[in-house]
This record gives sequence, structure tokens and C-alpha cells, in this order.
Amino acid sequence: MAFGKKKEKNNKKKNRDIAVKEQMVHMSQNPLYPEKQENTSKEVLTAIGTLVLCLLLVAVITKNFSYAFGNVSAYDGMATEDTYYPEEDVDDEQDTDYEMENLEEDVNEEKQMEELPEASLVDADYIIQDSDSRYISESELDGLTKEELSYARNEIYARHGRLFKDEALQNYFDSKDWYDGYISPDSFSEGMLNDYEVKNAATILSYEKSKGYK
Repeated sequence: MAFGKKKEKNNKKKNRDIAVKEQMVHMSQNPLYPEKQENTSKEVLTAIGTLVLCLLLVAVITKNFSYAFGNVSAYDGMATEDTYYPEEDVDDEQDTDYEMENLEEDVNEEKQMEELPEASLVDADYIIQDSDSRYISESELDGLTKEELSYARNEIYARHGRLFKDEALQNYFDSKDWYDGYISPDSFSEGMLNDYEVKNAATILSYEKSKGYK
């Protein structure tokens, strides 16, 4: 009796195991329950795709940073002392040419001044500025016009405040800042002149007569 119950119990267990196996077979064939292997493959592919995208992103970022730093380095290199600027040489050459032109002009002006008679080397306000402090020669008067000779002789008197009857002479000396006329022609005396002035006035007058101006 006990043996029969034990056999029956074993048969029930066997039948239950068979039923579980059949159920598992049915579930594996059901589309609502895909195999685990397929799910695992998809997960692997997804992981690989994500990894590839990450690698591409890192490569792009690295390239951009390398380009940026490369430009900065190139720019910094342009600012070094060894950098060659052709334009600077052109500017230097132009400056040198300009300086040479100015130097030549100065030399020419000095040369022209040396070639002029001494009477022309004086202040523009005077025909012969130092006729009151040195003796002049007739050779210094060469090149002066009739009017300039008259001004040169009479400016000797004008320095001492002499007034002039000749209207043209009076207007000429009135235009000079240094002139202060207050002595009438009749009241003026040559005793007011120094030896240089007396001699130079006579020299100019003699030259005027030699030219036929007097």
C-alpha cells in the first residue's frame, strides 16, 4: 500500500516536470517572449554605437582645440623680434630720401648765401644792417638797385630819428618797426653820426654817382 502511494507520487512529479518543459517550449516560440539571446545582441550593438559616437565627438573636439592653439602659436610667432617686415624697410628708405633732400636743400641754401654780396646777408628790415659798426666797400653794393642804394644811405640817418622831405623815403622808413622819426631834416646834423656811418654814407653816395643815379 505504501509502495503504491510512493509510485503514484513519483509519477505526478514526473508529469509536472514534463508539463513545465512543454510550457517553456511554448513560451520560447511565442513572439511576445523573444529569446534572451536577441535582447543581448541588441544591447551589445547599442553599446558599440554609443562608443563609436563618443569617439567621434572626442576626435572633433580635439581637432578644434588643436586648430585654435595652432593659430595662437602662429600669431605669437609673428610678434617676435626676428619677424621681417618689408614695409618697414620701404618707410626707412623714404625717410632717408626725405632727409637727403632736406640736406641737399640746406647745402644749396648755404651755398647761395655764400655767393650773395654781403649787403644781402642782413636783416630784411635793413639794406645794410651793420653800416653803423664797420666800413663797407663799393664791391658790396654791386647788385643793389637805385632804390636800394638810396635806402641803404638814408637808413644811416634814419637810425638816429631823422625825418625826410621825400615822401617815398618817409613812407618806407615809417613801415619799419625800428624807425622812430622825430628830428626834422633842417635840425639834423651829421655830428650825430659815428665815423663808420659818415664814411659809409659817403661811399654809397660815391657809388650812386658812378652809376649815374645822382
